[in-house]
Amino acid sequence: MSSKSKTLKIYFVQAILLSALVPFIFSVWLLWSILQSSNEKIKVANDHLEQSSLLQLIDTFHKVQSAAYMVATSEGLNLYFQSTIDNEHTHKKLLEGVIQSARNALCYKDTRWVIYGSRGKALLQIPTQNFYPTQMPNINKDSGIRINSNRTEVEFIFPISYQFNPISKKLTNNLGYIYIILPISEIKKQFPNLVHIYKVSSSLDIKDFKVYFKLDSQKMNNLYFIYVYIFIILLLLSVAIYWGVKVFQKRIVDKLLSLRARVLNEMNYADKRKINNELDSLSITFEFYLKYTSFLQSEIRKSSQLAAVGNLAHSIAHDVRRPFSTLYFFLQEIKGCNQIKQVTYLAKEFEPAFTESKNYIEHLLNEVMDAGISKLNISEKIKFEDLLFKSFLTIGSIKDNKKIEIEYQFAHSYYMDIDEIRILRVILNILANAIEAIHENGRIWIHTEDIKVENENFVEISIGNSNSFIEKEHLQSIFEPFFTRNKEKGTGLGLSIAQKIIKLHKGNIECFSEYDKGVEFIFFLPANKESYIPHISKLPKRFIGNKIKVALPKNSSENSMFVLIDDDPLVGRSWKRYLNNVDFMVFLSPEEFFNYANKNENFIKNISIIVTDYYFGVNSEYEFFVFARSLRDIYFNKIFLSSDAQINDYKILDELGIIKIDKRPHSIKELLSLI
Repeated sequence: MSSKSKTLKIYFVQAILLSALVPFIFSVWLLWSILQSSNEKIKVANDHLEQSSLLQLIDTFHKVQSAAYMVATSEGLNLYFQSTIDNEHTHKKLLEGVIQSARNALCYKDTRWVIYGSRGKALLQIPTQNFYPTQMPNINKDSGIRINSNRTEVEFIFPISYQFNPISKKLTNNLGYIYIILPISEIKKQFPNLVHIYKVSSSLDIKDFKVYFKLDSQKMNNLYFIYVYIFIILLLLSVAIYWGVKVFQKRIVDKLLSLRARVLNEMNYADKRKINNELDSLSITFEFYLKYTSFLQSEIRKSSQLAAVGNLAHSIAHDVRRPFSTLYFFLQEIKGCNQIKQVTYLAKEFEPAFTESKNYIEHLLNEVMDAGISKLNISEKIKFEDLLFKSFLTIGSIKDNKKIEIEYQFAHSYYMDIDEIRILRVILNILANAIEAIHENGRIWIHTEDIKVENENFVEISIGNSNSFIEKEHLQSIFEPFFTRNKEKGTGLGLSIAQKIIKLHKGNIECFSEYDKGVEFIFFLPANKESYIPHISKLPKRFIGNKIKVALPKNSSENSMFVLIDDDPLVGRSWKRYLNNVDFMVFLSPEEFFNYANKNENFIKNISIIVTDYYFGVNSEYEFFVFARSLRDIYFNKIFLSSDAQINDYKILDELGIIKIDKRPHSIKELLSLI
């Protein structure tokens, strides 16, 4: 080692002496004492060996009882005893899986499990071969464990004396029994030295067991063993010290010496301190590191806050800009109208888009304002179905060819004392997310029930949907501010604010998701003391949407086709009316455009002008510049970008030969004049 590392040399030698030499000397003395023990001590050791085998046997019996306890307290058994005719088979399969898992965890593979009901009738058996619903044998049901009369089997009887409900936190008594049969031949497979079991204890007390093991007695050892042990240990210790010194020098000492030099160099610009050895340099380096880490964390927090505000501003700007673009298209259409009928037709066509935009912006502003909510305006005796009805009225119609069935199961019996307006927004947010998540056909279920939390009445509400899935790593993140998943609209505040509102009501909200079932939100709200009977007659049973279709034109003549790519069908119809007799084709996404081009060989050659939007909506995986580069690989004519989005780098547009125009219909003459 280097002479500059004297401090570490001393520490290393001390570590070797304390960690190796002292334990070695002690172990030699201890081994010498053991080898000098008398035959009486060897006899005691043999007795202990037999006792150890018995303890291992009892331990396996404990594991059987633990497995029975695990089954008795499992969710599968709980669901099975609560089964209805509709789900009994499913819950039975689930319970069989739980029992099979418990059997597989045991060291004994050949065990038979039988579940008896409270009246003694056999309900289920694992393995299921030769199973007939028989009555429970006439035995002492509280005995716990015993040997049968033929002394060929050990029987475990475990009463299912309670059932724990995690919501109501109550226990239900006398559900039935778990009956486990363990052949003694199976026990002998695990304990080959076992000869016979004469008696077992219900409490598994070792004093009450009578078991015979055939064990080989330990023989006295020769003192020659101690000399072999000393020689081997000294040899291994010498090798370990030799290689330890080399590794210590290379991986620790050399690096600390280098670190010491760096610290001394840094101290030319920092506070001067006296460094006595390598450990002092390491301590000072850690101090610098902690200060720098604290500074970086502070900067990251500031950066994250600014980024969150920027994301929110960008989201609001984009969502608010879109209805104004629609209004601008509407005004351009009115300019070309000569009759009142035309204006009326356009008003009817654009009215749904205006209404949707107005409702969405109002929802957006409410979200931003509710982010700072701290007080509630509680109204008493609110019916849940009234809130649900208002939510459906607010949602109105849905887009695309969606068909959504709605299932209700109301088991609550109390009014609610809540802030009606804000809880309405919570329900609306969850329902809107569910409808958006379902791509085509699907199902939404809404269930309620009465629960008690800390001796107070609450109404638990479950709202779930099929045909969607949230990954496990995102389940906790969805309640964080500004978190979104594949959503075209939204601030990412909806679920965060929903959680805050529910917690202000002294409630809680959780999200669960399974790939084959879907997504479900469960939350609970405070109940009024007065009860009533809920009704679902006025609630809708299904949602059916109609997608706005844009027809494709007939085959075009060569080099004369006008193509528009925009995810808003209203924009496509406005362009079509404005261009009138021009051969025109609309695509709602880049994917739709490329699919059509692949199926029609001469399609690209016949296009004279392409006009495209900047944003393609949530249903497209393309970003604009990725799409533009892919388009330029196959199309070399005129491309116009019709968008109100701000483009920071116009050089890329120039490189791709793309001209940016206003978000409105243009005539062919106007477009050509821009080239």
